Amino acid sequence: MDDTNSLIPQRKSRLALLRILLLAVACVFAAGCFETKQEFTLNPDGSGKAVIESSFTPTAWLINTGEQDPEKSARDAIRKVIEEAEGADAWQDVSYRELDDGRLRFKGTVYFPELAKLKIGPTAFWRYTMTNDQMGNLVITPVASEIPPPYAGLRTNVPVTAEAIRLARRQFRSAKPLLAVLFGSMKQETVFHLPGVVRHASNFETNSPRTLRIRFDGARYLEAIEERLLDARLTEEAAKAAADGFSVGDLLLNEKLYGERSPVRAVIKPGEQPLFDYAAELAEAQAAFPRLASLLDLDAAPRPQPKPAVEGEPATTTVTGIRWNFDGAERRGWADWAGPGGYTLSLRAELPGTVLSVNKVLVSRALTLEGVSLLRNQPSAHEFSNARLSPDWTQAHFEVRLNSPPRDSQGITELSGLLECTSAEHQRSVELVSGKLRGGVKGAEFGVQIDDIRSHLGGGEQMTLRVRLSPEQLRSLKAIGEGGLAVRLESRGRTQFGEDHIYTFVASRAIPRSGKLVAEVLLGSRTVRIPFSITNITLLGQRQPPK
Repeated sequence: MDDTNSLIPQRKSRLALLRILLLAVACVFAAGCFETKQEFTLNPDGSGKAVIESSFTPTAWLINTGEQDPEKSARDAIRKVIEEAEGADAWQDVSYRELDDGRLRFKGTVYFPELAKLKIGPTAFWRYTMTNDQMGNLVITPVASEIPPPYAGLRTNVPVTAEAIRLARRQFRSAKPLLAVLFGSMKQETVFHLPGVVRHASNFETNSPRTLRIRFDGARYLEAIEERLLDARLTEEAAKAAADGFSVGDLLLNEKLYGERSPVRAVIKPGEQPLFDYAAELAEAQAAFPRLASLLDLDAAPRPQPKPAVEGEPATTTVTGIRWNFDGAERRGWADWAGPGGYTLSLRAELPGTVLSVNKVLVSRALTLEGVSLLRNQPSAHEFSNARLSPDWTQAHFEVRLNSPPRDSQGITELSGLLECTSAEHQRSVELVSGKLRGGVKGAEFGVQIDDIRSHLGGGEQMTLRVRLSPEQLRSLKAIGEGGLAVRLESRGRTQFGEDHIYTFVASRAIPRSGKLVAEVLLGSRTVRIPFSITNITLLGQRQPPK
């Protein structure tokens, strides 16, 4: 036999094992080990709702040091589930609690326009689609790309040798302990309440003409894979099918998992009436969404506008560190290591309100307790532009470089000056676009136009936006779907043609195709000066002890 051909099954077997391990790890790290029940109510047009109940371990909890507040960590985990859900129009009746075993219990009702596009963290492992066949029947099947593949070492279009089979078995035994950890505790039960009568169903439980049920058990899944690999009859049958050009691998597993050597599939004769009024219940859920958004601190939650800083109101300033390079170090050949002589204070200023930027730090006074000025000789040395602003625009972090104080000094009696800032008082939220969010749609202000929305190579989606706003004016952007769920958009590039700025924004998940595009826009600006001061500190930056 050709040595090259004999190696192909081995290579594919190794790759298949790697694919299974990567899928398993991805599923576990997406939602943690979980037990989920999802109960769908479907309408003939494909819209529906689902009550999701899931007990799972959030990924963040696997690395939690215990220092985070338990209530906040639970809220953050549920917010992540809702914010990252795809294909959802709205949520309602969301509740959660931590169980005694350390898992998080989540329950909520989600409304969706299309079953196949619904993807929620704790249920993303096993999803379904509903389509129409040529006879007008409704057909429910699993979403093929989401089904965990069987052990695919035998699924190949070249002859499967005895050595390749032995290799596949050996690799499975090596990986089994990890697979048992990843899959062993996974359980998912799915129930469908149907908009018609079941005509045919395979591998579903049919307790009534209008209800389907299917249960996935991770432990049984592993047993089925092992039996397929180790049973000589099944292995030969799978190998023969592969050599003949088609695979029955999934069907063999289905037989072990659910009882029938056939696809997971149901055919329903649709009725004429919907099971519920989707539009009415969706409107009710959307009306209640602001309360849920506030509870979970979602992006779409209404937030009080922060107070802008005003001219002359002082900041509260503290020392966060010092650096002291003694004069003369550079003359001993250590300039590259120590830098020029001097004394630097790192400071944090709690601002009296929000600002958009800190443009300059102006130092007017720096005196030791003995009356020695530490200001440098050149006036330009009293001005610094190294300030960093906190994400919430309420804190400034900066450094002040001074002359070295005398080594016998007892401390600093006063360091003071001004922070020259750009005011946030002219910033406001603007709906750039409302209604359909797609290429070619224009807004009423700032020459806004969405050029296109498409998939992003790094995952999620990207939007090309044309607008007459500079980066300094366009402070942030998010898309809010009709159900109130928000998707943050991050700027990843910009070009300019005349007055038009063309931005590329990227979202980590799907951008809603209807709703509104909301920006924080700076409409004009002015400079405000905020005084800062530190008094009576030691040269280490600590408060002077009381005398």
